[in-house]
Amino acid sequence: MWADMDTLTQDTPIHAFPEALLAYRLAARLKNQDATRAIWGSTADSLRRFGRHVRFFDPEITIARATAARPASLSSAREEDHRDWTRALLLICDRRPGLALLPADLLNVPILSIENFRAGIVSLSAGDEVDRTDLIEALVARGYERVSTVRSPLTFAVRGSLVDLFPPQDDRPARLDFDDVRIARLRAFDPQTQESLQDLKLVRVPPGRALLDDPADPPSEARATLRDWLAGCRVYRLAEDDPRDDLPGTPLSLFPVEGSGERLEEPAMPPGMDAQVEEIRKLWAGGWTVALGMPADLCRRVGDFFKDKKLPFEKLPPGSFPDTCPVGLSLIEGDLPSGFRDNARKLMLLSATDLFPRRRQIESAGEPPAPVRGYAARAISDVLELAEGDYVVHEQYGIGIFRGLKRIKTREEEGEYLAVEYRDKDILYVPLDKFHMVQKYIGSGRRPKPHRLGEAAWQKIKQTARKKIEAFARDLLGLYASREHHSGFAFSQDNVYQHEFEMRFTFEETADQTRAITEVKRDMEAPKPMDRLVCGDAGFGKTEVALRAAFKATLDGKQVAVVVPTTLLAEQHRLVFEERFQGFAAKIAGLSRFKARAEQAAILQQLRSGEIDICVGTHRLLQDDVSFRDLGLIIIDEEHRFGVRQKERLKFYRQFVDVISMSATPIPRTLYMSLIGSRDISVIETPPRLRVPIHTDIFAYDPRLIREATVKEMLRGGQVFFLYNRVETIDRAADWIRRAVPEARIGIAHGQMTEEELETVMQRFYRRELDVLVTTTIIESGLDLPNANTIFIFDAERFGLSTLYQLRGRVGRSDRQAYCYLLTPEGSKPMTAKSRRRLEAIAAIAGVGGGYRVALEDLTLRGAGNLLGPEQHGIVWEIGFEMYCEMLRSAIVELKGEQQEPPWNVRIDVKLPQFIPEDLLPESSERIALYRRIARCRSARELKETETRMLDRFGDLPPPVLNLLRVRLLKFVSKEFLITEVIEWSKSLSVYTDDARAVIHQTARIKPMQVTPRQIEYNLRGMTADLFLQKLLNALSAGLA
Repeated sequence: MWADMDTLTQDTPIHAFPEALLAYRLAARLKNQDATRAIWGSTADSLRRFGRHVRFFDPEITIARATAARPASLSSAREEDHRDWTRALLLICDRRPGLALLPADLLNVPILSIENFRAGIVSLSAGDEVDRTDLIEALVARGYERVSTVRSPLTFAVRGSLVDLFPPQDDRPARLDFDDVRIARLRAFDPQTQESLQDLKLVRVPPGRALLDDPADPPSEARATLRDWLAGCRVYRLAEDDPRDDLPGTPLSLFPVEGSGERLEEPAMPPGMDAQVEEIRKLWAGGWTVALGMPADLCRRVGDFFKDKKLPFEKLPPGSFPDTCPVGLSLIEGDLPSGFRDNARKLMLLSATDLFPRRRQIESAGEPPAPVRGYAARAISDVLELAEGDYVVHEQYGIGIFRGLKRIKTREEEGEYLAVEYRDKDILYVPLDKFHMVQKYIGSGRRPKPHRLGEAAWQKIKQTARKKIEAFARDLLGLYASREHHSGFAFSQDNVYQHEFEMRFTFEETADQTRAITEVKRDMEAPKPMDRLVCGDAGFGKTEVALRAAFKATLDGKQVAVVVPTTLLAEQHRLVFEERFQGFAAKIAGLSRFKARAEQAAILQQLRSGEIDICVGTHRLLQDDVSFRDLGLIIIDEEHRFGVRQKERLKFYRQFVDVISMSATPIPRTLYMSLIGSRDISVIETPPRLRVPIHTDIFAYDPRLIREATVKEMLRGGQVFFLYNRVETIDRAADWIRRAVPEARIGIAHGQMTEEELETVMQRFYRRELDVLVTTTIIESGLDLPNANTIFIFDAERFGLSTLYQLRGRVGRSDRQAYCYLLTPEGSKPMTAKSRRRLEAIAAIAGVGGGYRVALEDLTLRGAGNLLGPEQHGIVWEIGFEMYCEMLRSAIVELKGEQQEPPWNVRIDVKLPQFIPEDLLPESSERIALYRRIARCRSARELKETETRMLDRFGDLPPPVLNLLRVRLLKFVSKEFLITEVIEWSKSLSVYTDDARAVIHQTARIKPMQVTPRQIEYNLRGMTADLFLQKLLNALSAGLA
């Protein structure tokens, strides 16, 4: 269709076509060639963008993009860096058809020679004969680390017949199941759950150290550069406004060149969807072919809009442009950064950003990484797992200290026990079948006192707690019933204006975000008042959920109140609402203490008259003098930060109007509110793609560190927060920065400034007129400044864990690496052990989604008082949070009149080893977690599912583990046959039951030695107890099938 790119020579610049057209021409060429192409680019952004263009035209193309810059060391490189590097190297090494995108600063980086890299690749397939010892040695030689559990790239683990390994180029690790020296099965598995997924045909294990850190690493003949690797490949370079002369390859110009002779240009569309529809009608009437390329969700919404406007179109699959596009309008699913307009051929390709200029699409040149899911549940298990020295609560004996797992072996049996120390150094050994009765103690920031074994005081404490919890449960259920009996407003279903508003969203929605939006809309359209909690970490898209709900409310003439904890956040939310509502008939106002009295009075009057549609404010909105003409929706950000009076006011509103609460650290509240069923919950677990974990370090204050980190941030065009929480001396902190970094432009922000002063300095920071903002915790909540990616927190030991997490969340809101420095006092001023633990905890919680874990860690450090209020705090301190939750759940079930089936108590005393061997699972914390999982199974079906997961993870299970599972299964089977005891004697086994006839009937093939109305005795001569137990289980289980 257009000239072939490969007719150009190395020295002939390509005419300056629009970027999308250049990408199309390259994609078309790659479809018909069995060769590797490489493109050099001076910036990561230009390479990402060009790769997205190419993939739109050919979704099947293999694209590998190396990291933007060489990491300081292999140990500090991100998983994504290792993956991208290795994918690019494998593509070039194999000379497969595809496109390698290479940043210019990698041109002369030392790497393994292509011959040594190729020779170091190990390929593994199902059916291959492989000596496991040789494989382990090969992995170690290639830089892979042996670990107990594989969770990250460049690691491997060996358990029984299984070998788990994680090649750096793969999204998921692989599990090799050996049958002697043959690989019987090859599967991918989830590194978080450890559960196997799909079967694999091939796993390639490349050298883990292709990027050379140490100049003396390999001999010189084994060293090379990417310039050497690309010999024989077709190479291009993006000729940008600052081209590097030393880059090899044919230049691809992305900028206009006068006199090119071709009538090609960037597309231009009028603003507003209605005007765009009319423009498309005119083009169609003139014989034009118009194609829109955009993500699937936006394609659907734009298609709905076009249907409403009676504008015909054809929906085409990805990769359809331009061959199958008819004259008229087409919608094509795909990630297209920009389009082009060919006047000569009457052809126009439009992207989402061409229609919605403020929309920012996800930038990814390769396949999207596997979504991070389920970290909320994983955070709970991580924090609640037991470590030696933790306080624990035993349901029968009270609070003690966990002293670890103890293997106890007698003549007759062997097993592991939880050792719990009580007062006077008494030790309680808890057997496996009672593990579920022991819980980690979470109650208060101060240490509890261990109880004495067997003392009556613990039973009295539980009885008192149960009475208070039952009274509390009655109050909660009363509130729930009140909401059920009040009629709310049923909002209308979405219309064309809602569709247009949503299409203006500047990002692509994640799956969780879409689900939360759907749930909120469904609640709003129902006739009862909505009370929904939207949980999600900072930057996960909670605000967009609220914006769409607010727009929906205004379409039905209802007013919206947005309540936030700080004046600064109120101002930012007001600006966000005004920007998103631009072009729609909605009046938005802000209300806080910064407003002058006359201005506040005017706003209050307009709220009463209905002139204001949406009011964004602090707790000022909840005061008694504020009233609305027709309030339909309240949106609350971080409700836990409001006081008792404000919460009571919100409690009143909840009976009549729809309420959305948003929280970044929601898990304790989620657990709590889900117990009472009075609040629906939407959890946004999926982080934005390319979100990078924040690098967090703890340092004593040092001006040299301040200068080094600040200059580093400034050199990459970024900005810095310096958190100093003492208003009276904040000018002194600004002077420290001026002396350390005299070239930096510095501003100060704190809550005692006037509205005008604070707005001025924040606007300067937004406009990047300041490099460093010295500020108090006024920035803690919700501020979205993607260009600020370094934060210093002075006197970090003075802050709570949640506050530290919120402050750290002010940076790292883009795809740039962000840094948080927790600064402790100079000199020898000691920190408390709790402060040190707090800082270590926040430094350890580095991954996206950490807000869930922070909330739980904070619960362990400070107790549950903040969560439950003072009236319940005392109970939690005495019995622990987990037991409190269990009692509250039971009380609510009982008050609702629901049936609770009592557990079946059966005593099983068989002389069999029952434990998880250390060579199967070395980490004691993981063994405890597995023991608890087995003990908490509530049915034979749950136990079978657990056994299936264990077989998947560990392969063939050793006898002690099989015995553990058999005994647990016998407990479930016993309930069906009213068996109360199973006891092994020296040469026999007795089954005590309330229904001997049923047991005899079901086990007819097993001849008993003696039978009485309540006891059946079997002879064990010639058979071991474990084999007989399996035989008995098979017979009894057959009757339940």
